[in-house]
Amino acid sequence: MDEPGISGQEISYGLDPTIYNDATYKNDMVSSFMSIPTISLVTDLRNLFNPDSGIYVNALLHGEEWERAASIELLNPDSSDGFQENCGIRIREVTAGMAGILNMPLEFSLKKNTVRKN
Repeated sequence: MDEPGISGQEISYGLDPTIYNDATYKNDMVSSFMSIPTISLVTDLRNLFNPDSGIYVNALLHGEEWERAASIELLNPDSSDGFQENCGIRIREVTAGMAGILNMPLEFSLKKNTVRKN
């Protein structure tokens, strides 16, 4: 899904339909995803992309005040135990020279009672 520009950035997330609808990959997509361990990160999209408080579109701002609530989960393809933890996420410190990169590194906090309520 594409979002209009925020803070001069065009937001595009989710699987690219030109890939998953391509005949080369279409028939293997589900079985491929089901064959590998998966990390699921869930948070409100506003925590990432809100122009005033989203950590992704304000990547040069950091510190504990820029940590947002999330859930992280490991899903194993063989249905063996993984994990689920409530956590905090924030952008790992980014310098001005890195601001134009497409993927910002995330940092997870699993410490008890450190996640800010938004």
